[in-house]
Amino acid sequence: MLTLSVPAIMLVQVILRYVFKAPLMGTEELLQFPTIWMYMLGAAMASITRTHIECGVLAVYVKSPRVLAAVGVFKNLVTVVVGVWMTRWCAWYALYSLDKAKISALLHIPQFVGDSALFVGVLLMTIYAVADLVLSLGQVKSVFSGGSEPSL
Repeated sequence: MLTLSVPAIMLVQVILRYVFKAPLMGTEELLQFPTIWMYMLGAAMASITRTHIECGVLAVYVKSPRVLAAVGVFKNLVTVVVGVWMTRWCAWYALYSLDKAKISALLHIPQFVGDSALFVGVLLMTIYAVADLVLSLGQVKSVFSGGSEPSL
């Protein structure tokens, strides 16, 4: 739905502006809501499928499974801590937006519609980071106990 609404709104805007020479006021404002939801849900989807951008330089130079497993736990722990902090901040921001009844300038759409996307997206990413931390702790346990190394 979101992936169809953004190009549809843009198409209407282009046709009205360049074909009919009658731009429609508010289309840019309307575009921000599905765009922010697509961005945040896409980030959450990248977290769950583990397809987010990652710089794996350490794995090129370090060959020890123990060191790599320990670094994986540290990386996931930092991600969870930052995720919890960001989730708390996003929840505060969404509640602030709801409490102040902020609305968009032209179309008077409640800003909470877009601001809540931040909370939902970061919350989902944090949940997936906790799951990754649990998996990496299992990997450390396996590597340090001498078992085979499970892959993430």
